[in-house]
Amino acid sequence: GIPIGFESHTVPVYLAECSKPDTRGTVVGCFNAFVVFGQILASLLDGAFFYLDDGWRFMLGFGAVFSLMQLVGMACLPESPRWLVRRGEDDKALAVLQHLRGSVNNEREMEEIREALDEQASELSLRQILRSRPVMYALGVGAGIMALQQLVGINTVMYYSATILKNAGFGGNGDGKLCCCEKDAMPIWLSLSTSGSQFLGILIGQKLSDRVG
Repeated sequence: GIPIGFESHTVPVYLAECSKPDTRGTVVGCFNAFVVFGQILASLLDGAFFYLDDGWRFMLGFGAVFSLMQLVGMACLPESPRWLVRRGEDDKALAVLQHLRGSVNNEREMEEIREALDEQASELSLRQILRSRPVMYALGVGAGIMALQQLVGINTVMYYSATILKNAGFGGNGDGKLCCCEKDAMPIWLSLSTSGSQFLGILIGQKLSDRVG
Protein backbone atom coordinates (compact mmCIF):
# COMPACT_ATOMS: atom_id res chain seq x y z
CA GLY A 1 0.00 0.00 0.00
CA ILE A 2 2.73 2.49 0.91
CA PRO A 3 4.76 1.99 -2.32
CA ILE A 4 1.58 2.34 -4.37
CA GLY A 5 0.81 5.57 -2.51
CA PHE A 6 4.27 6.95 -3.30
CA GLU A 7 3.96 5.89 -6.93
CA SER A 8 0.48 7.38 -7.31
CA HIS A 9 1.83 10.73 -6.11
CA THR A 10 5.27 10.94 -7.72
CA VAL A 11 4.58 9.58 -11.22
CA PRO A 12 1.91 12.17 -12.19
CA VAL A 13 4.11 14.96 -10.81
CA TYR A 14 7.11 13.71 -12.78
CA LEU A 15 5.07 13.42 -15.97
CA ALA A 16 3.66 16.92 -15.49
CA GLU A 17 7.10 18.43 -14.98
CA CYS A 18 8.56 16.71 -18.04
CA SER A 19 5.68 17.30 -20.48
CA LYS A 20 4.81 20.32 -22.60
CA PRO A 21 2.06 22.61 -21.28
CA ASP A 22 -0.19 22.00 -24.29
CA THR A 23 -0.05 18.21 -23.87
CA ARG A 24 0.33 17.99 -20.10
CA GLY A 25 -3.20 16.76 -19.44
CA THR A 26 -2.90 13.98 -22.00
CA VAL A 27 0.53 12.89 -20.78
CA VAL A 28 -0.50 12.80 -17.12
CA GLY A 29 -3.66 10.95 -18.12
CA CYS A 30 -1.47 8.25 -19.66
CA PHE A 31 -0.52 7.24 -16.11
CA ASN A 32 -4.07 6.19 -15.25
CA ALA A 33 -4.55 4.74 -18.72
CA PHE A 34 -1.56 2.43 -18.37
CA VAL A 35 -2.55 1.44 -14.84
CA VAL A 36 -5.92 0.25 -16.13
CA PHE A 37 -4.28 -1.28 -19.20
CA GLY A 38 -2.12 -3.27 -16.79
CA GLN A 39 -5.28 -4.54 -15.11
CA ILE A 40 -6.63 -5.59 -18.51
CA LEU A 41 -3.39 -7.41 -19.28
CA ALA A 42 -3.45 -9.06 -15.86
CA SER A 43 -6.97 -10.35 -16.50
CA LEU A 44 -5.89 -11.76 -19.86
CA LEU A 45 -2.89 -13.52 -18.32
CA ASP A 46 -4.96 -14.82 -15.40
CA GLY A 47 -7.53 -16.20 -17.81
CA ALA A 48 -4.83 -17.89 -19.89
CA PHE A 49 -3.02 -19.43 -16.88
CA PHE A 50 -6.25 -20.35 -15.11
CA TYR A 51 -6.52 -23.67 -16.93
CA LEU A 52 -3.08 -24.86 -15.77
CA ASP A 53 -2.81 -27.00 -12.66
CA ASP A 54 -0.31 -24.57 -11.06
CA GLY A 55 -1.54 -21.54 -12.93
CA TRP A 56 -1.57 -19.34 -9.84
CA ARG A 57 2.24 -19.59 -9.73
CA PHE A 58 2.50 -18.08 -13.19
CA MET A 59 -0.05 -15.40 -12.31
CA LEU A 60 2.10 -14.23 -9.41
CA GLY A 61 5.40 -14.79 -11.23
CA PHE A 62 4.53 -12.54 -14.14
CA GLY A 63 4.01 -9.68 -11.70
CA ALA A 64 7.70 -9.87 -10.84
CA VAL A 65 8.62 -9.84 -14.55
CA PHE A 66 6.76 -6.59 -15.19
CA SER A 67 8.17 -5.07 -12.00
CA LEU A 68 11.69 -5.85 -13.20
CA MET A 69 10.93 -4.26 -16.57
CA GLN A 70 9.72 -1.12 -14.81
CA LEU A 71 12.80 -1.00 -12.61
CA VAL A 72 15.10 -1.18 -15.65
CA GLY A 73 13.05 1.46 -17.47
CA MET A 74 13.17 3.86 -14.53
CA ALA A 75 16.96 3.76 -14.56
CA CYS A 76 16.88 5.21 -18.10
CA LEU A 77 14.61 8.16 -17.28
CA PRO A 78 16.07 11.68 -17.07
CA GLU A 79 15.68 13.87 -14.00
CA SER A 80 12.85 16.37 -13.98
CA PRO A 81 13.98 19.79 -15.34
CA ARG A 82 12.08 21.55 -12.57
CA TRP A 83 13.80 19.45 -9.91
CA LEU A 84 17.22 20.16 -11.44
CA VAL A 85 16.56 23.92 -11.55
CA ARG A 86 15.45 23.81 -7.94
CA ARG A 87 18.80 22.23 -7.06
CA GLY A 88 20.65 24.90 -9.02
CA GLU A 89 21.75 22.52 -11.80
CA ASP A 90 20.59 24.72 -14.67
CA ASP A 91 22.96 23.22 -17.23
CA LYS A 92 21.64 19.71 -16.61
CA ALA A 93 18.05 21.01 -16.69
CA LEU A 94 18.67 22.68 -20.06
CA ALA A 95 20.22 19.48 -21.41
CA VAL A 96 17.16 17.49 -20.30
CA LEU A 97 14.84 20.00 -21.97
CA GLN A 98 16.83 19.74 -25.18
CA HIS A 99 16.57 15.97 -24.98
CA LEU A 100 12.81 16.10 -24.37
CA ARG A 101 11.83 19.04 -26.56
CA GLY A 102 14.57 19.49 -29.13
CA SER A 103 15.91 23.03 -29.46
CA VAL A 104 12.64 25.01 -29.44
CA ASN A 105 12.13 27.71 -26.77
CA ASN A 106 14.16 25.87 -24.16
CA GLU A 107 15.54 29.08 -22.64
CA ARG A 108 12.03 30.49 -22.39
CA GLU A 109 10.78 27.38 -20.62
CA MET A 110 13.76 27.55 -18.26
CA GLU A 111 12.75 31.10 -17.35
CA GLU A 112 9.17 29.99 -16.78
CA ILE A 113 10.39 27.24 -14.46
CA ARG A 114 12.48 29.77 -12.48
CA GLU A 115 9.50 32.12 -12.19
CA ALA A 116 7.26 29.28 -11.01
CA LEU A 117 9.79 28.26 -8.38
CA ASP A 118 10.10 31.87 -7.18
CA GLU A 119 6.32 32.05 -6.82
CA GLN A 120 6.32 28.75 -4.98
CA ALA A 121 8.93 30.08 -2.55
CA SER A 122 6.60 32.97 -1.68
CA GLU A 123 3.45 30.87 -1.27
CA LEU A 124 0.80 31.67 1.30
CA SER A 125 1.02 30.21 4.77
CA LEU A 126 -1.41 27.52 5.86
CA ARG A 127 -3.43 30.06 7.83
CA GLN A 128 -3.69 32.36 4.81
CA ILE A 129 -4.73 29.43 2.62
CA LEU A 130 -7.50 28.46 5.02
CA ARG A 131 -8.76 32.04 5.00
CA SER A 132 -8.75 32.30 1.20
CA ARG A 133 -12.21 31.42 -0.12
CA PRO A 134 -11.17 30.67 -3.75
CA VAL A 135 -8.32 28.46 -2.58
CA MET A 136 -10.59 26.63 -0.18
CA TYR A 137 -13.14 26.05 -2.95
CA ALA A 138 -10.46 24.59 -5.22
CA LEU A 139 -9.07 22.50 -2.35
CA GLY A 140 -12.53 21.23 -1.45
CA VAL A 141 -13.30 20.21 -5.02
CA GLY A 142 -9.96 18.44 -5.46
CA ALA A 143 -10.11 16.66 -2.10
CA GLY A 144 -13.77 15.81 -2.62
CA ILE A 145 -13.10 14.15 -5.97
CA MET A 146 -10.28 12.09 -4.49
CA ALA A 147 -12.45 11.08 -1.53
CA LEU A 148 -15.38 10.10 -3.74
CA GLN A 149 -13.11 7.95 -5.89
CA GLN A 150 -12.34 5.89 -2.79
CA LEU A 151 -15.77 5.99 -1.13
CA VAL A 152 -17.68 4.71 -4.18
CA GLY A 153 -15.65 1.51 -3.93
CA ILE A 154 -14.18 1.45 -7.43
CA ASN A 155 -10.92 -0.05 -6.15
CA THR A 156 -12.81 -2.93 -4.56
CA VAL A 157 -14.73 -3.55 -7.77
CA MET A 158 -11.55 -3.47 -9.87
CA TYR A 159 -9.53 -5.73 -7.57
CA TYR A 160 -12.25 -8.28 -6.76
CA SER A 161 -14.39 -8.08 -9.90
CA ALA A 162 -13.84 -11.78 -10.74
CA THR A 163 -14.85 -12.86 -7.23
CA ILE A 164 -17.86 -10.53 -7.25
CA LEU A 165 -19.01 -11.90 -10.60
CA LYS A 166 -18.57 -15.50 -9.47
CA ASN A 167 -20.54 -14.90 -6.27
CA ALA A 168 -23.24 -13.30 -8.42
CA GLY A 169 -23.59 -16.60 -10.28
CA PHE A 170 -21.43 -16.06 -13.36
CA GLY A 171 -19.34 -19.19 -13.92
CA GLY A 172 -17.64 -21.36 -11.33
CA ASN A 173 -18.65 -24.85 -10.30
CA GLY A 174 -20.42 -23.90 -7.11
CA ASP A 175 -17.77 -25.07 -4.63
CA GLY A 176 -16.57 -21.56 -3.80
CA LYS A 177 -13.21 -22.00 -5.48
CA LEU A 178 -11.92 -20.50 -8.70
CA CYS A 179 -8.96 -22.87 -9.08
CA CYS A 180 -10.41 -26.37 -9.21
CA CYS A 181 -10.45 -29.48 -11.35
CA GLU A 182 -13.52 -28.50 -13.37
CA LYS A 183 -12.24 -25.09 -14.26
CA ASP A 184 -14.47 -22.25 -15.35
CA ALA A 185 -12.69 -18.95 -16.00
CA MET A 186 -15.81 -17.07 -17.06
CA PRO A 187 -15.64 -14.64 -14.07
CA ILE A 188 -12.07 -13.73 -15.03
CA TRP A 189 -12.98 -13.08 -18.64
CA LEU A 190 -16.06 -11.09 -17.62
CA SER A 191 -13.91 -8.94 -15.31
CA LEU A 192 -12.38 -7.52 -18.48
CA SER A 193 -15.60 -5.53 -18.91
CA THR A 194 -14.94 -3.44 -15.78
CA SER A 195 -11.33 -2.64 -16.59
CA GLY A 196 -12.13 -2.19 -20.28
CA SER A 197 -14.93 0.31 -19.58
CA GLN A 198 -12.67 2.29 -17.23
CA PHE A 199 -9.91 2.29 -19.86
CA LEU A 200 -12.36 3.67 -22.43
CA GLY A 201 -13.46 6.40 -20.03
CA ILE A 202 -9.85 7.42 -19.41
CA LEU A 203 -9.16 7.66 -23.14
CA ILE A 204 -12.17 9.94 -23.58
CA GLY A 205 -11.01 12.08 -20.68
CA GLN A 206 -7.55 12.36 -22.20
CA LYS A 207 -8.98 13.65 -25.46
CA LEU A 208 -11.05 16.27 -23.67
CA SER A 209 -8.59 17.39 -20.97
CA ASP A 210 -6.36 19.53 -23.17
CA ARG A 211 -9.19 20.71 -25.45
CA VAL A 212 -11.97 21.52 -23.02
CA GLY A 213 -9.99 21.91 -19.80
